[in-house]
Amino acid sequence: MLEHMDFFRSASLCLAICWALFDDFPSSAAQSTIALLEYTGRGDIISNPVGLRAVLDEAEDHLRTKYGFQLNVTRKTFNIYRSNPTLCDDLETEMALWAGQLRYNETLDIAGMAIIGPDCLWTSSMNYMAKEWEIPVFVPSMHFANRGNNNRSDYSTLTRVAPFDNEEMVKFVYNVLTMFNCTTCPVVVLCDYDYYRTRESLQGRFITSACRALESGLHKGNKIDTKLFLVNTADTSAVQEILIKASAIAKVIFLVAPGDRVRSIMLAASDQLLTGKEYLYFAVQPWHETEFFGNVTWYSETDPDRNADARAAFDSLFKISTRFENTPEYRNLTSEVKRVSEEKYGYNFSHKDEADPFVLSYYYSLAIYGQVLNETLANGGDTSDGPALCRSMWNRTYTVLGNDVVIDAKGDRSVDWILSQMDSTDKFRPIMEYSARSGLLQPRRDPVDNSTTQ
Repeated sequence: MLEHMDFFRSASLCLAICWALFDDFPSSAAQSTIALLEYTGRGDIISNPVGLRAVLDEAEDHLRTKYGFQLNVTRKTFNIYRSNPTLCDDLETEMALWAGQLRYNETLDIAGMAIIGPDCLWTSSMNYMAKEWEIPVFVPSMHFANRGNNNRSDYSTLTRVAPFDNEEMVKFVYNVLTMFNCTTCPVVVLCDYDYYRTRESLQGRFITSACRALESGLHKGNKIDTKLFLVNTADTSAVQEILIKASAIAKVIFLVAPGDRVRSIMLAASDQLLTGKEYLYFAVQPWHETEFFGNVTWYSETDPDRNADARAAFDSLFKISTRFENTPEYRNLTSEVKRVSEEKYGYNFSHKDEADPFVLSYYYSLAIYGQVLNETLANGGDTSDGPALCRSMWNRTYTVLGNDVVIDAKGDRSVDWILSQMDSTDKFRPIMEYSARSGLLQPRRDPVDNSTTQ
């Protein structure tokens, strides 16, 4: 299944989306026209990004349906003919050149412009360009997963719509430790090295980012004594050896690993008598109860003989994740993306592809931007004033696919974080949560269906 994740990573790396408002584009007098300009790469590692195209198709339909009376949406694709683009820098450079040509091509008579993407982790020229041009830029990926690296003086028109944030994760973890009176306790972060070293996969990128942020944030930001252990969690003997070392220095252990590896880690801990009231284990998984990142569960159909041991070990385990409502609107979108990809582009999604939260964040970005553009036009505002658009876009909550999307006053998306524990029905239930809308920690509310991700 990793090849599908690599496909999505490549697709999102090679896609930049520019919106341009044309004053003189042929349309009705009541409409302002928006052109959706799509950039695609060609080469050995970059193929036709049909996954993103299907998401864009659905976003385009959404904008036409909801704002068609005000916005006339058009679409054009630009291909980057590069024989073998291997670096994110190379891809973004080509896209930046296209964006520059578009920006300064007087024949298009551009009244306004915005950039959505690309998904490059290591580059930022598009964001610098957006600042100089004073136009909005959206980051739907992990580009600024850690807000501490997001210098707002450099990226003053940037809106981050990524589905999780490392800084909020660390803040929530610290509050969880406070609840357990463990802010002075030594802490171990056990990181799945098998995925940690595979940074080119989406799982590897998350694990690399989350491990570093958690260990560094607790130690440097909150003065907690921390120790990071890297281990291939597919190797039971290696896991047991690391757990013995970890337990010698700490009784609070954070597990950053795919959900299907957590059960094996907890069984290894049980076999070494490292579970029970003396120990606290936390599985850190921002995409809660998903097939995409693996389901954190004690039950296994393929290893039924150890289910009882695993269930007992899970009494020592809590789960930290983002909160997400698996709404009918969300399910309908993912179903349509899957159908359109297969029927229109000849690509058959797996469920994991379908649930890629970063790909779907492009939809969130377009939905938010379309709403703000429509409001601006309806109020007689200037859609070419990028900073003003950003100010009207920030410090508010949107409803997208039946979920709250909270953008704070600095342009960062905030999400709800939850702490879950096994209940009497042998399922994880929220016991504590951080609300992005209120900015407060609060007791659990009604259980959520997190059988997929955002």
